[in-house]
This record gives sequence, C-alpha cells and structure tokens, in this order.
Amino acid sequence: MVEVLKNNITHDFDNICFNLVDWDAVLKDSSEVLIFHLKSTIEFSVSYHKGENLSFVLYDHNKAVGVFPLFIHKNEGYWLISGDGENLIRPLFIDGIARKVKKRLEKKILSIVYFISNQLKIKKVKLFDANMVLSSWYMLWLGRANNIFVTHQLAIDLKLTIDVIKLGLEKCWGLVSKENIEMRLTNNYFGYKEIGPVKHYSTKTNKYIDAIKIEFHKDDWLIRAENLSKKHPDFFQIT
Repeated sequence: MVEVLKNNITHDFDNICFNLVDWDAVLKDSSEVLIFHLKSTIEFSVSYHKGENLSFVLYDHNKAVGVFPLFIHKNEGYWLISGDGENLIRPLFIDGIARKVKKRLEKKILSIVYFISNQLKIKKVKLFDANMVLSSWYMLWLGRANNIFVTHQLAIDLKLTIDVIKLGLEKCWGLVSKENIEMRLTNNYFGYKEIGPVKHYSTKTNKYIDAIKIEFHKDDWLIRAENLSKKHPDFFQIT
C-alpha cells in the first residue's frame, strides 16, 4: 500500500524523491535544522509508532534544496499523518534558497499532504511551527485551517551572550513604538492590551525611545483566523 502511495505521488508531483540519499546534504547547507529534521529522529519516531516513513527530498534544477519529515501510522484503527507522531513539522530548506522557489515547494508539500490525507481518509492534520516569526509555511496553512490554537513558547540558546539573550527577550515581550501600534490599529491589525509605558532601547538608533508594552488579544487572533478559515473550510488545525 505504501509503495503504491509513493508511486502515485512521484507520478503526480515532480522533483521529489523518497530516496533520502541527499537528505544530509540539505541539513549540512541549512542553518535552521531542528532535531525533528534528523534522519535518526524520524527513524526512531517511525519505529516507535510502528508507522511507515514517507519523508522526501525536494529538488530544484536537479539540486537537493529541501527535505520534509513525514510518516503515517495507525491509532485506534485510523491513519494519522505527521512528522513527529502528532504534528506536521515545517520543511527544511538550504540557506540562500530563492523566496519564489521556497514558496513553490511549500505549496507542493501542502498538495502532497492533501493527496495522502484524501487517499487514507485522514480527517485532521495538526501543524506545529517552532519559529520566532510567522513563516510563509505557517501562513500557507493558516488560511486553510478551521481550528487554530495559538500557543507561545520561549526557547533560549544558552550559547549566546547575556546581552543578546536580553535583546531577544525584549523583542518577545512586544516592546514597540506608539506609532507602530497606531499603524496596526489603523490598518485593522490584531487588537491589543496596553500593559504600561516603558523606555525601550532601539538597536536601530542606539537610543532609548518612548514605547508601550503590549499584549495581543487571543480572541482577536482567533476571530481573524476564523474569517480566513471560512474561505477554505477544510480539515486542518494549526498549533
């Protein structure tokens, strides 16, 4: 069954390969490797869940430029699709890949996930994107989701200096200028709650500026996401 599925995918989608001989070459040329992208991690997950490995390498002009960890397994008689046993993991691309090429390949991956889900009658797919910003991969799925669960996770690279860590934390806390907030509201961005005035050190001007610490309203995000999902009432979740 799995081999038939692979053959159908390679027939309908070009420039992908289930032979993972070039997998490590992509990891070597990328600076955004997660533990979920390691072949050893994928093989362990597949073995643990007694699943079937459907991970593949993506090519552009005969060069391996991306990889996508993916496998299927059964739970209580139903097929599940994921990259870690529960969620889809974002694809990994080599550094310097053209933005247009990356977006085109991300759309191809999405279509392949749709194809597999339809073939195996999978009714729900969950997505997890461990990223500091809203990536093109995340946004691609956001417009097709009918359930969105917004979570915030904080990870600190202990190899960095204290000053760099502090700077990263300031960005996570949402310290922005009042002009930026007014622009967001004028353009109907997400609602916010003002927590209090602060002095924020700007790395662009090397000066302290008047700012406010803000917290985006989860409900506003969900309402906006719900409006998007009405355009694509499919079966995907985003975490």
